[in-house]
Amino acid sequence: MNILITGANGFLGSTILKEIDKKSNNVAILVREKSNIKKINNLLENVAIYKFSELNQIDTLLSSFRPEVIIHTACCYDRGDATKEEVYSANYYYGKTIIESILKSEKKTYFLNAASSMPEELNLYTESKQKFSKYCLSMLDNKNLFFINVVIQFFYGKHDKKTSFVMSLIQACISGEKKFNLTSGKQKRDFVHIDDVVSAYLVILKNLDILKNNSVIEIGSGESISIKDFSNMIKKLTFSEIFLDFNAVPLRMNEPNECVANIKFLRKLGWSPMYNIHDGIKLLIKEIPKDQK
Repeated sequence: MNILITGANGFLGSTILKEIDKKSNNVAILVREKSNIKKINNLLENVAIYKFSELNQIDTLLSSFRPEVIIHTACCYDRGDATKEEVYSANYYYGKTIIESILKSEKKTYFLNAASSMPEELNLYTESKQKFSKYCLSMLDNKNLFFINVVIQFFYGKHDKKTSFVMSLIQACISGEKKFNLTSGKQKRDFVHIDDVVSAYLVILKNLDILKNNSVIEIGSGESISIKDFSNMIKKLTFSEIFLDFNAVPLRMNEPNECVANIKFLRKLGWSPMYNIHDGIKLLIKEIPKDQK
């Protein structure tokens, strides 16, 4: 198959790129001209690279590669200096441009969209991601588009950004910081190891022929844990004396009390998570380089 991956320089996309079978498939990545792909140079053997500086160049690039499957993981979080324009460009208009190209093509294309599990009203990131999913659903009358919404819970792993919640908490614990500010910690979340997320993607790819258009496939551990219990677990596993200051940060508006994946469908396809939350976090702590501890 011709498989195109967007967001291949990101945490999820790069891990999928690492594990995908490049001998049996023609694999390509689609990246912005300004994207830094040096960190994935070791993954680019037998991988075609398509670069664009403007979204209107994407159609020509896709016409050249003619993907049968597009794994869309590109995104931009509304953190740091990211503007509303940048968030919407990455999370909505980028994907919309790809969909428009698919609709003009003469072949069926599977589009695997990495979707947010959080409500649209939570923040700019979830708003833009959920609106893109809705846009895709409005285009399903076109026979060329086979849309699969892959709803992923809170994934973590060795190469995640240091600014992520899991990595920043672990770093605070192992670096000897005195205090870490948190919300009440009562909200429950489903944390899933990146290796389990990628193995789920590989199972989905193997079973495309039996999936229905507009399938919603949830990826997670299938179990939830409160942020408070999760944080205390990390503190214990790192042998830290840090003070976890619960209630120091207010809960965001529209924050759900619990998020947990329904993984029954994936289990029917033969997938199951390799790591429970305790073992996954324990492994992650071991994988952190010694010079960061």
